[in-house]
Amino acid sequence: MSVHSAKLFIGMAKDVAMWSAAVSAAGAAIAAFFSWRSNVQTRAAAREQQLPYLHAQLVDVRGQRAVSIENGGPGIAKGVGFLVIDLSERCAGVVPPAGFLRPGEGVTVEMHFTIPRPQHLRDSQKNYGVFYCRDLYERPHYWTLQGEHRVFTRFSWKRLRRVPRYPGVENAMRSLYKGDEAIDQLDRLREVGFSYEPSLDTSGRLFSSSDPPG
Repeated sequence: MSVHSAKLFIGMAKDVAMWSAAVSAAGAAIAAFFSWRSNVQTRAAAREQQLPYLHAQLVDVRGQRAVSIENGGPGIAKGVGFLVIDLSERCAGVVPPAGFLRPGEGVTVEMHFTIPRPQHLRDSQKNYGVFYCRDLYERPHYWTLQGEHRVFTRFSWKRLRRVPRYPGVENAMRSLYKGDEAIDQLDRLREVGFSYEPSLDTSGRLFSSSDPPG
């Protein structure tokens, strides 16, 4: 073999080694990406199994207007609260005393509205309601009486991803019923009280410190 051929062979061998290392590094990066993606999907699926889902409907209890709130999701609802508007009055609060609703548990809130309901309501006299809670990972969830669900988020440049945003129940109502003139009067409505009948036994396990962090 000539000197030129030997140099050419050595150069080709180096190129092959370099490309082999590059391909190996690329393969490792791709494997790491799919492993990360699989882990993210697994964690997302696990979180879905921990989500609460509030169902609410207006009911009549002993001649008084009330709202029944039930957690129909597979996860615990923390800090369950509500804001309901009826004509020119509003009723808001957090129930039950312990602040939790396990899956399948519910509570009936009797709202002390004082204005009689007319038999025929105009569009501006309909009921408005927002119900909210936090999930196991401290993310806030909001629902309307009509069943619309919203989790408010914002983009965090620090974390380079979307993170929960906590608008408060009044701002959430304004957003969920956006464009409705009756909501513009929210700050000027008369506040009334409420009472409730919780059906929650807090003696059992709710969650442990070993559960995934938020």
